[in-house]
Amino acid sequence: MILQESTKMDDKIDQETLQMMVSLELQDADSQMKGKHREGDPPPDAEIAAWLYEQELLSLETFYADRDLNSGFASS
Repeated sequence: MILQESTKMDDKIDQETLQMMVSLELQDADSQMKGKHREGDPPPDAEIAAWLYEQELLSLETFYADRDLNSGFASS
């Protein structure tokens, strides 16, 4: 979902701004995942959701890094 929405905005956001946004969101997701349950118990749904969100953000970060690398090759 994030990736689909972000590709609509890719011409409007520069790489540094995107990196900052992803970094802040990753920090937020990480703070949500700090083991707030007892060891041995399954993680709560909110922690699983935060982990999935973090994976989406990492995927988005990789997508844009690859896109920038690819455009660098295309322009040389």
